[in-house]
Amino acid sequence: MLEQINVVFIHNGTSRYRSRLILTGHWRNGDDLEEWLIAAIDAANEEVLVAVQELSLPGVAQALIAAKQLGVHVAVLL
Repeated sequence: MLEQINVVFIHNGTSRYRSRLILTGHWRNGDDLEEWLIAAIDAANEEVLVAVQELSLPGVAQALIAAKQLGVHVAVLL
């Protein structure tokens, strides 16, 4: 089994993204963590382990559900 750790920074002065929050849609400095998480979840074929303080990104939740429906082992620690 290949173990992998990836690091993404929400406070990154060299990149910008548009917030997916419907009420704001503002440009923000940093890496687009939601986009990165969804891509990582979509790429998983065996297991997704998530440990977060809160899960408030609907796209991430939908990606986790889709992965589970495809037979990927999904575990979330809140």
